[in-house]
Amino acid sequence: MKNILLTLLLFILFSCKSTGDKTDCEVLHVDLVERPVPMEELFSKISVIPLETNDSSFLVRPVKVIIKDNRYYIVDEGVPAVFSFDEEGHLLHKIGKKGQGPGEYREVYDMIVDESKNQVRLLSPFGSLYTYDLEGNFIKQNQLPEKSNYQAMEQIGDNIMTWTIPVSSDEPCITIVNADNGKEVSSLWKGPR
Repeated sequence: MKNILLTLLLFILFSCKSTGDKTDCEVLHVDLVERPVPMEELFSKISVIPLETNDSSFLVRPVKVIIKDNRYYIVDEGVPAVFSFDEEGHLLHKIGKKGQGPGEYREVYDMIVDESKNQVRLLSPFGSLYTYDLEGNFIKQNQLPEKSNYQAMEQIGDNIMTWTIPVSSDEPCITIVNADNGKEVSSLWKGPR
């Protein structure tokens, strides 16, 4: 879906030609009549997987689900923790835990699963990137560039794009960091909060 929207946006941006004071744009005609869309056109498969519910696997406020290799990784801001479930909904393990020791965090806002390195990375709003293996074993913690409040991240090759809520118009909202060491590669999108 993201790729379709990005492609459409790029098509619209590059379809206009400027000739002096006049702009010639190709006009797209769109039928704006609402029609129901059958679920089969949106999804190839729909299934309900009841998750194991016990004291160690109880979800409070899940905010993100990633499915990789028949595993379900779920970020829960309420616990905070990342849970790993198998395809039948059985809890495999938690990844990391709340605390102040090695591999522990105060809060977790986002997660990515790096298939090429068999790692899970967790983003703390306080500017730390925690790396674990797929079994939940702690590997390392990297400090990210000092920003006000890290909110989300997305993997882009060997880098990670992070988004923060800036405290001033001089602070960039998007920072690209090296996935292995957390060092800034570039930053962009400065503006009012």
